Amino acid sequence: TRCDEEGAEMLVNVNRPPGITRFNRIDADVSGNVADRCAVSKLFSVENIRVQQQTDASLSTMCRLLEFASGRPEWSTIQNESEETKVLWGQWESLVTVDGLLCRRFVSPDHMADRLQIVMPLNLRRSYVQFVHETCGHWKIAKTCSEVAKRVYFPGWRRYVELVVKVCEICSAFHKGAPPRQTPLHPFQASRPMELLHVDLVGPLPAGRKANGQRGFM
Repeated sequence: TRCDEEGAEMLVNVNRPPGITRFNRIDADVSGNVADRCAVSKLFSVENIRVQQQTDASLSTMCRLLEFASGRPEWSTIQNESEETKVLWGQWESLVTVDGLLCRRFVSPDHMADRLQIVMPLNLRRSYVQFVHETCGHWKIAKTCSEVAKRVYFPGWRRYVELVVKVCEICSAFHKGAPPRQTPLHPFQASRPMELLHVDLVGPLPAGRKANGQRGFM
């Protein structure tokens, strides 16, 4: 459901190949009422992402450098900036601004995919990754990473997506792992003191000079 044209441009288009486009058009079936869908539409709209990029210290620095620099700035220009700024500086040739929106050009090794990824600002990353993960039906890490990379980028994005998926409450509740090997504990019922005794045995242990041949403890 599209709430407005601007919001429809930035919602996640899951389960559809993006193709080679200037931007991946983003549509989604967002569960919930109209107010919920409109809230998601506004949160990930182009205008809101542009505003959030300008309030992000690392991304706003890169936007200014791209706007005023004729080529890659010298290292001395950014050596005192944040780690994210330095990572983005290293990808200078792939960065571009489109209508004031900082993007990264992605070309696959086989040159079959050629698209622009929006560089997602810090305060929208968790919400966006969670939205993609939930909209895709709580896919595992690899598939969620694939969907996120179709549309956005930010330094350390793969590790970040992995952490978000691992702490997903719904996925954790339905995780199918190996059955526990430890036997479940059962309470001991007794009617009087010393009726039941529990004994732990430890050993064998290395014999000491004063062990008198005893190599265990009870």
